[in-house]
Amino acid sequence: MMESNVSQPSKRGKLTKHDVRKIGLMSIFNQSQMNYQLMQAGGWTLAILPALKKIYGKDKKGLSAAMKGNLEFMNTNNYAAPLLMGLEMSLEENGESRSTIDGLRVALFGPLAGIGGCDYLVYYFTNCGWYYSIFC
Repeated sequence: MMESNVSQPSKRGKLTKHDVRKIGLMSIFNQSQMNYQLMQAGGWTLAILPALKKIYGKDKKGLSAAMKGNLEFMNTNNYAAPLLMGLEMSLEENGESRSTIDGLRVALFGPLAGIGGCDYLVYYFTNCGWYYSIFC
């Protein structure tokens, strides 16, 4: 049987509304450490690090595994990042395995980056054009 580096869910810290708001505000720094090797991984980890510290508490191995997992290549839509951070923190808080969390990142974060960026710009410019044409 394989040993897990993840602590049991009952021993994990719980996030409050304040913690969730802090994640949302820290998501502003999502592209603060942008590079072509890891894309948004540094900023993403910076934004969720306070929540990870609260969830893992004194479990240094669990925190280390979570940080290593979040410092892998990551790219998504900045407008959806707070929602995705909340999804990931929910999985971390409930004690899901690292493979489940990584699967969410692969299956959802990347495709959302491609779809979300185009949709936002199309809606934004269409609505701005309509709005400003009223004043012409």
